[in-house]
Amino acid sequence: MAQTPSDESNTVPNLALHSIIKPALKALDNEGARKDLKSSIQNLIKAFDVAEESIPGISQEILAGILRADGCSMNINEVLLRCSYADNEDFQIERQEPEFKKLEHKANELKAILGKIPEEIQDRSKFLQTIKDIASAIKELLDSVNHVLKTYQDQGRVKEYRKTLEQNKREFVKYSKSFSDTLKQYFKDVKQDSVFLSANSLINQTNNILIVFRMVGRD
Repeated sequence: MAQTPSDESNTVPNLALHSIIKPALKALDNEGARKDLKSSIQNLIKAFDVAEESIPGISQEILAGILRADGCSMNINEVLLRCSYADNEDFQIERQEPEFKKLEHKANELKAILGKIPEEIQDRSKFLQTIKDIASAIKELLDSVNHVLKTYQDQGRVKEYRKTLEQNKREFVKYSKSFSDTLKQYFKDVKQDSVFLSANSLINQTNNILIVFRMVGRD
């Protein structure tokens, strides 16, 4: 069944942390913060990591609370979707073989297309084209994942993490189908937030693929 949230209580584990909170804290750290503040910033990042691991989605709840307190009327799922495809070193694959670089590129390409949804969902013709682009990007990413798994199946950590990689691929396929179902429902009920939430969940699964392949790259 497609995910059909009725309010903003639905969370996408890790996405707010990786897409907004950690990049913001790291930017503050890189902008010449005092030495004592740098230590506090790093401790805060670690604290968010621990909290998110213990209570998945807590970072999104904190971010939503901050936005409400600041009087922001924008939907939290829309905020996440607009920010979730920004460059993030946590998702960079360190291996330089062309198959790995292509996989990373295809993953980032999919996230970028998904991130255009809030801008284009009001224009039916543009949105229909975006949906076609998303479908193509999903297929191309899956092809890249399969190619890497086949090419390097007997090598190093690809072999070691094979079951994890296959599981992540299955989860990605499941959320891709859920996103497709959500789109079909959207053209019946026109509930944008359901689309935003489902797109964010698909981005989160894409990030999970990148994270595992980043681990694989550390031979």
